Amino acid sequence: MCIIATCEDRKMTSQEVINCFKNNSDGAGVAYYTEDGKIHVEKGFMTLEEFQDYYETLDVLPHVAHFRIATSGDVSPEMTHPYKIEAESNLMVNGNVDCPVLFHNGVIGNYNDLYLNMLTCGMIDVLRGPINDTRVAAVMAAVFDEEVLQSLSGKFVVMEPNGITTMWGEFENENGVHFSNNGYKRIAYTPCVYNADNHRNYNYNRNNKNKKTQTKENWYSDEWFQAYQNCPYENPKERSCDFECVECAIERAHIEGGKCNVD
Repeated sequence: MCIIATCEDRKMTSQEVINCFKNNSDGAGVAYYTEDGKIHVEKGFMTLEEFQDYYETLDVLPHVAHFRIATSGDVSPEMTHPYKIEAESNLMVNGNVDCPVLFHNGVIGNYNDLYLNMLTCGMIDVLRGPINDTRVAAVMAAVFDEEVLQSLSGKFVVMEPNGITTMWGEFENENGVHFSNNGYKRIAYTPCVYNADNHRNYNYNRNNKNKKTQTKENWYSDEWFQAYQNCPYENPKERSCDFECVECAIERAHIEGGKCNVD
């Protein structure tokens, strides 16, 4: 369901970047303020390596980053965030803009109805190019007012050319970086039941989308599972950490009957 990182006092750590992208791997984007009163946008990073290479060179604070799950719209560089808050919200990948930009974490299920209502009422012209819920939200914020975001589903960040950044919704403050959810902490894994051959498989679950089944052998090869193997508590029931680690949560799920509620 995407994640927004509003970086005020520091950049994201390398592990936070990895977690955010692997949990939301349909593309990433960044925006920051320029010295001449505009907003610079760099988006369309479709691989983790591509984003890492760029982010290592970014030395501007504050900035906002977004990692996307394509709950609506195509998977393409243009569909990554942010979007321009203007009546057409013309699609772009990089450059300086002199209008506000919008980042979104969440799902607006009725965005097509909202778009058609504005169109048939003569408030906007037909939007050219692909459409998704965040682009429609950006158009609504331009046509009405940014306050309309309070009535839409999800969390939002608006960057104004005057240097003001507004966050709509509850964010987690992690030492100067405001995250829209806890996907920066860990990579989401969930177990599945035994298959027909009574062989225990495991799923890599990217926020409940596009599950990738792994064999037990591949499971053991992952670095995070190696860390689990090194845990000093042999019996997960003896651990006093509330199973905050994904590894322990998975093991607890098997103990409790195969159910797992890892974010």
